[in-house]
Amino acid sequence: MAVGIEEVVESELHMISHTTQPVPDKFRTIVDGLGQVPTLPAIVARALEILNHPSSSAEAAARLISQDLALSAKVLRLANSAFYGIPRSISSIDQAIVILGFQTVRSLVMSASVLKILGKSAKGALDRRMVWRHSVAAALASRVVVRKVGRRLGLDIEAAFMATLLHKIGVLILDGADHAEYQQILLEAAEENALPIPLLERKHLQIDHAALGGMLAERWGLPEELRDPIAHHLSPATAPTQGELAAVVQLSSHMAETVGFGAFEGLVQWQLDPNIFTILQLEFEAIPELLAKLNAEIEKAEGFFALIESSVGA
Repeated sequence: MAVGIEEVVESELHMISHTTQPVPDKFRTIVDGLGQVPTLPAIVARALEILNHPSSSAEAAARLISQDLALSAKVLRLANSAFYGIPRSISSIDQAIVILGFQTVRSLVMSASVLKILGKSAKGALDRRMVWRHSVAAALASRVVVRKVGRRLGLDIEAAFMATLLHKIGVLILDGADHAEYQQILLEAAEENALPIPLLERKHLQIDHAALGGMLAERWGLPEELRDPIAHHLSPATAPTQGELAAVVQLSSHMAETVGFGAFEGLVQWQLDPNIFTILQLEFEAIPELLAKLNAEIEKAEGFFALIESSVGA
């Protein structure tokens, strides 16, 4: 009897979840900063270090952020967008940090800097604008999910936002490192009864975008609460830590796809893991309510999508 695509996917998922494959040298070299993956600018890295430290002052963080005029402008533009709903105009980085809080400004700084670094056009097969629009929509979805379940699970809404924003970053690296091979992956994903993209990544490149994204997050010195959800969002139950955040990332990604913000239009991507509802203590019946709230968030998030349009090359 022929083996169906569902059985193949389940078998391959079991392999990904319970085995450790060596990382191909070319990708390790890239992530180690010797090849095509850029490092965070020194100003951004230092600003994030300050924003992550509970005893730091808003003035110290603002002083660093203000050294990057483009970053400062984007932070202020986003802080004044309808998405944050601040009743008065924010005219300085100091005000943005005091009013929005360190966690939120950290998200803004990271969003703007990562878009600047990896959002530019490349010769690869991807539509990078589509990938980033998906990532931002998914990040907005993560806020909806965490507002629903975060209090009882003790989840940080900004950590969820950042991990979700970055969950597809490995896709950009894979495509940038091997354009021809990644184009073949996308072509295969468009075929009838195709395997999901992460399994095709494993088949052709011996690594998937989640694992590579986790490596990059580690290389950037991002905290565990971001690294593990990025690396394990395909199988949250296998995450050594931060399994709830990894589940938020996967659910949020699916929600973004559902409301029309897919990263790969018309291609087989990844099945929603039913275990995430147990991990998040969430009923499946809550999904329509969450999707409605996500649509409302997207309507308010013009600032984030404007940032994408100005940061991601055509």
